[in-house]
Amino acid sequence: MIFTGIMECKDKSEFDSVMSKLKAIRNAKVFSDCLTITVDYYPSDTETEFEEEEAIARLSDIMESVEIHGFSINQ
Repeated sequence: MIFTGIMECKDKSEFDSVMSKLKAIRNAKVFSDCLTITVDYYPSDTETEFEEEEAIARLSDIMESVEIHGFSINQ
């Protein structure tokens, strides 16, 4: 499963909060440009299906905390 998302934070405080939460998710590749954050999640071969689903659920929760966001999940 591949998760890709983008968020547009409203200010530096929200940006910093989101970035700190994203750092805790293993195998998430995070990119930023000003207040825009892009995240790609590719599970490793050693992750179980439960671990994948848990990481995607956490990513979704983080992204939904930002007003302007969008994401896609591809299997």
